[in-house]
Parts: sequence; structure tokens; C-alpha cells
Amino acid sequence: MEEDWICDIIENTYRNYRERKIILWGKCGASDKVQRALKQVYQITIEGYIDNSQSKVNDSVFYVPDFLATASKEEYYIVVPLAFSSEVVEMLWQSGFEKDRDYYYFSECILEQRKDYYEDTHGNKIIGETGRMQVIFFGFHSTVIIGKKAEFAKAGKIYIYSNARLEIGENTKLAFLSNVSIGKDAKVSIGWDCNLINIKFMYVRSHAELEIGEKTTAWYGLCIYLFEWSKVTLGKDCMLSHDIKIYSNDGHSIFDRLTGKNINSTEEICKKRNIFIGSHVWIGMGATILYGSKIGNGSIVGAESLVKGNVPENCIVCGNPARVIRRNIAWSRENCAEDFLI
Repeated sequence: MEEDWICDIIENTYRNYRERKIILWGKCGASDKVQRALKQVYQITIEGYIDNSQSKVNDSVFYVPDFLATASKEEYYIVVPLAFSSEVVEMLWQSGFEKDRDYYYFSECILEQRKDYYEDTHGNKIIGETGRMQVIFFGFHSTVIIGKKAEFAKAGKIYIYSNARLEIGENTKLAFLSNVSIGKDAKVSIGWDCNLINIKFMYVRSHAELEIGEKTTAWYGLCIYLFEWSKVTLGKDCMLSHDIKIYSNDGHSIFDRLTGKNINSTEEICKKRNIFIGSHVWIGMGATILYGSKIGNGSIVGAESLVKGNVPENCIVCGNPARVIRRNIAWSRENCAEDFLI
């Protein structure tokens, strides 16, 4: 199961709730998953939700301060499927709720936390300094390794599931991350001296692998979707303009109506739907790279182009679909350069 942390939550809830009314903290996607799982596995119906946002309050969602002011631990069992917050723990403690006995908080599990090291009871570790980046573990036995002098300017949040691995090289800069998720058994490696500005989406699904080579740069609006079992490789010193999209599969299943077989997203098919982008490749603004593509070293992909297939080394391709328009070229990051040394 991709989200085995949901299984952990409902099992602990079932073991400890003792027929009390169950309240979920936070009306969000995670709490809705817990609600459905409790119903499907244990036939337990929750009483409702509590939330810090008054705008979400309705007949089944209650405002946190109002609820905790009158709630009794003899009547309610509270489940918190959110990232760790000391404020949540403090409010529960002040209201008389005891850990596990009266509430279950999956993320309240820190064993050790220093500036350059983190470890929790679920086997998750962070080695290195996260700075402004917030790593949220929704699973078990995952590792994050961050190189020296890595920078995270307003980096946002990275969600990591079980048995995943994230490595960020020395001197690499990440800024304005949003919607970054690393799935179960997935691997992400970002080389040293990279500069990735405003990653709009980076979804790395279970068993997938993303590798970004050293000194690679990307401007704002980068979208990378790695679907299950696929692999995307970007070589060294690549230059990605803004609004680049990279997709390793279709994102939805397609079937043959006569045979009933899945024809686009079985494990066997997904393992073949990879993308390889060589070293020193320039991808122009708004370009889209689809699965099955291989772009040779030193090539340029024109703005708004759609690439699906092989692109030779040291050529320029453009269009939809992209076609070679010039061969035997080289390029430099420097504008108005007078020569190029091979």
C-alpha cells in the first residue's frame, strides 16, 4: 500500500479508541482517507472533524478551540493525521488528552532532532541541514541526505512516504518548492551545484527514480511527473527554461476493450517508459518531454516543443512533434559569446 501510514493510524485507533466517538483533526485529504479506511476495514463511522479554520466549520466540522473547551476524553478519541506541530500536542495536553490512550498522532514520534540530524520512531532520518525546507514523513524507514552548503530559500514542504530516499548535493539551491512528493520505495538524487527555482510539481510515485546531474539549472514552473516504476535522468549541466513539463507515463490507465488488458500502465510497461536527457542539454520555455524520449548530449529543444522519441546529440529540435532543424551545433550559457571551445 502506497500510504501504509494510513494502515498504522487505523490499527492504532481501533486498538485504543474503546468505543468512544472518533474525531479527526483537520478536514483535509489525509483525514478523509483515514475516515474511509476506518469505515472499510473496521466498519467504524467517525463523529466528525475539528479544524483550526473557521471557514471549514459546518455540521460535521467543529472549530478546534470551541471543541476542546468542552470535549471529554471519556467521550471522544482524537486522531491527528497531520504533520507534526508542537501547538497541537500542547492543546491536547492542556485539554487532558493523553498520548495513545486518548489520541493518536502519527507524526508525534521524534527520537532526536538537531540542526543537522533528525530521527523518529518510524525509522525515518534526515542527515544534514534542512534550513527553511520542511520534510514531512508519511511512512517508515525513509532517508534524506543533504550536502553541505545546500540552500532552501522559501523551499516549502516535501512529503516522503515509506522506504524512500532523497539526496541533495553540496551547494545546491532549491527555492519555492510546491507539491513535491516522493512515493514508497522511490529514489530522488539531485547533484551538487544545481539551482532549481520554483518547482511547481515534482511527483515521484512508488518505485520510481529521478536523477538530476550536477550543475543543472531550472527556472520557474518546472513540472516533473514520474509514475510508478519509471525512471527519469537529467545529465550534468542541463539548462531548463521556465514552464517545462516532463511526464514518464499517461497518468491514467487505458484498456483494450476486447481483451480487457491494461495497455499503458502495467509494471512491465511502466519500467520501459523512461526518459533520458543527456548532459549539457538546453530545454526551451514551455517544452514538454514525454516518456520514451532520449535526448543526446549538447542538444537544444526549442520553445513550446513536444518531444517523444530520440533526439541526436548536438542538434536543435523544435515543433509538435519536435523535429531536427539543425545539426552539429554547440551552445553556451553565456549570451553573446564569441567562440566555443570543444
